[in-house]
Amino acid sequence: MRMKTATMLAAVWAAGCTRQGPALNTNAFVAPPPPGGASAMTHQEVGHGTGQLQPNNSVAVNQAPDKIDPVVAEEVRPPGETAQVPVTQPATQAATQPGRSSGQYLTLGGVMCEVNSKPVFANTVLALVDRDLQAKATTLSEEEFKAYANQKVGENTQALIRDELEFAAAQTELGPDDQRLAMTLTTAWRQHKIIEAGGSLEMARRKAQADGESFEELADRQYRTYMRQIFYQKKFVPRIEIRADDMREYYRQHVDKEFTERQAARFRLIKITAAATGSLEAAFEKIKSIHERAAKGEDFEKLAAAFNDEPRLLASAGDVGWIDRHAYRDEKIEEAVWKLEVKDITDIMRVGDAYFIAKLEDRKKGRVRPFEEEAVQDAIRKELHRKQFIAQRDIVQKTLLKQAVVTPYPPNLNPAMDMVMQMYPRWKQFAPAGPPVPAR
Repeated sequence: MRMKTATMLAAVWAAGCTRQGPALNTNAFVAPPPPGGASAMTHQEVGHGTGQLQPNNSVAVNQAPDKIDPVVAEEVRPPGETAQVPVTQPATQAATQPGRSSGQYLTLGGVMCEVNSKPVFANTVLALVDRDLQAKATTLSEEEFKAYANQKVGENTQALIRDELEFAAAQTELGPDDQRLAMTLTTAWRQHKIIEAGGSLEMARRKAQADGESFEELADRQYRTYMRQIFYQKKFVPRIEIRADDMREYYRQHVDKEFTERQAARFRLIKITAAATGSLEAAFEKIKSIHERAAKGEDFEKLAAAFNDEPRLLASAGDVGWIDRHAYRDEKIEEAVWKLEVKDITDIMRVGDAYFIAKLEDRKKGRVRPFEEEAVQDAIRKELHRKQFIAQRDIVQKTLLKQAVVTPYPPNLNPAMDMVMQMYPRWKQFAPAGPPVPAR
């Protein structure tokens, strides 16, 4: 495996940039914990059997996450991170277990595929998506739901395959110092989660269990993620090269959409209609009274929240939000608003069978941010950095997959889909009244 991975790294490096960047400084981190894996960090973080954190613990809780390249941290994430679930489960897992907040799956433990002899279990895949599927089941017909679920199951199965391949490459290519670094980061992560849960390991375990999770498996998942991040940061990030010409070209292509601040106004609007008051005359008398109260200094926001014949304006206290110049639907109202100074109120305006008054809350003059602006260059540099990293990672993933033994491939989605469709009737019963919402 090392020979194959080394060959892959050489190929990717040759295809990418050749500039040698700074290596990850492992000395910037605290001393590593003892060996034994993420699950071996229990007693180090609690005090003498009390279950309470020691105030002078050597791991700095807020130090570690800042050391990973921000783009790497954003892009290399655990599969189904929002679900906070483990990425692997042992082959000895029980045949049945409760689905998180969804009752019992009838059949568990089905294997979707094997990645270099390591199984990807159907219930591991479903743990990443079942909450999303539960929500969709309430709005989709059975046919629509099955298509949506098949897509999500396939995407997350592929994510688990990529996770396993990247982690295996990291194990092969990273040296002992880097692997201890991943452990140190995981120790800091664990300590942070323990403090977040109230200060004891037991409380952290209970909090995870309440969410249908295992704290130890979460720590192992986080360790895998740090290993993958360090792998990319050590082997590929130093070869990213951002050239001045590329930055200027990006600015030229995106100046209109990303670096131009439009003229815009934010105002409140009061609308009084003839239909709601009985006649145009009655509507005018009502808006005239409101206008006089506002002119005398009464709070326009409160007036707009109390007197508005358009439900949307009534609910928002007349706030229409930021509107770009020449973008408002009624030219007469926009023209009147743009003649105002901030905090001024328009005269009464008639549009059709309704009368309006508006107050200008704020205005943006609009400008083109120059390339020389430091924040503009920082944004461009980060985006080009991201694009190069994503391109390199794509090559790595494709090469790892080509060299791996994944059977079957494409993966067999049936075990997970059978479980999903078993649960569909139960999830569907929580659907709100009314016709199903079409899938998007």
